[in-house]
Amino acid sequence: MGRPPLKPKDPTVKTTIRLTESLLRRVRIVFPDGEMSDFLRKSLEAEVERREASAARPSKPSPAEG
Repeated sequence: MGRPPLKPKDPTVKTTIRLTESLLRRVRIVFPDGEMSDFLRKSLEAEVERREASAARPSKPSPAEG
């Protein structure tokens, strides 16, 4: 059996991240077993979307340039 894919047409892959022991301990306190990976995935997705949107916006010239 196992867990169904998150997005059937977009396969998932395993990866390794390095966290400090103190950060991992804090995350495990806040997120019980099975919820940490979902939290990390959603957080990373939101941050990537935020940076993509930021990169797509035209930058304003600084006052010194204009």
